[in-house]
Amino acid sequence: MTIVIVRIQGAGTAIGELPPYFMARAARLSGQIDEDEQEIEELLLEKKQNPSDLVSNVHLYLNPFKLK
Repeated sequence: MTIVIVRIQGAGTAIGELPPYFMARAARLSGQIDEDEQEIEELLLEKKQNPSDLVSNVHLYLNPFKLK
């Protein structure tokens, strides 16, 4: 009985992840630039011009490797 409940809960969790996935995928495929993404790009450009600490330098180094 417990195994059935756990499997149903797992299936419900998986199904609950589908709508955000499809919304994000549709936004990515539409080619629209998100305001948050644009703000991040502006901040990264500012940081590139004036890196101030070790954390900023590591972040700038690792940023090209993140998945989009």
